[in-house]
Amino acid sequence: MTTALAVQQDRHVVSLRAEAASIVAQAASLVVATQVDAERATALLGRIAAFRRAAEDRRKFFVGPLNDHVKAINGLFRELVAPFDEADGTLRGKLAAWRRAEQERLARERREAEERARAEEARAREILRHADRHTREEALEAFRRADEAAEAADAVPVAPGPTLRAEAARVTARKVWDFEVVDLAQVPHEFVTLNEPTVRAAIRAGVRQIPGLRIYEREQLAVRGGPQ
Repeated sequence: MTTALAVQQDRHVVSLRAEAASIVAQAASLVVATQVDAERATALLGRIAAFRRAAEDRRKFFVGPLNDHVKAINGLFRELVAPFDEADGTLRGKLAAWRRAEQERLARERREAEERARAEEARAREILRHADRHTREEALEAFRRADEAAEAADAVPVAPGPTLRAEAARVTARKVWDFEVVDLAQVPHEFVTLNEPTVRAAIRAGVRQIPGLRIYEREQLAVRGGPQ
């Protein structure tokens, strides 16, 4: 394996480092005031471009095999983990569906229990209003049933517990805020990112008018190094 020290001591890297120091000094001292000065600056830019290419080629020489090796290993483990990701998504979906169904079931049971409790309480109050028609035992039994129905309604949980445990695993459900786009036109601009690559591609294709953007020409220097 190539070490950082080996890269630093590579003769091409040593040479490029020396050239870099020289170029920086020349660029700092050069004053562009005449056509000759501009030509010297152009020559320096050409040398810089050539040195950049040389440095990039040397970098690829060292990192290319390492990158290929890392790429192969990453691909192997992506393939290895993919079935687990699929199973994970399947199980999460089923657990979420079960929790929704369980919440609906518990809510329904609670409503039914509360309705029974109200009915038993109403029956007990009716017996109390017409005490002359019922025995004391009937009244006591009615209120006992009403109390039991109320306790049963209170005992029904509002929702399933947030945590499931099994063997060494634990799954905890929690509420999180999320979003979906309903009408992009109404989203405030600070929440919308300009798709710059698409804009530049459109301009290269000839588009010159885009609402909200100023499309203009500016001068850019293109530098090519090496012999002409």
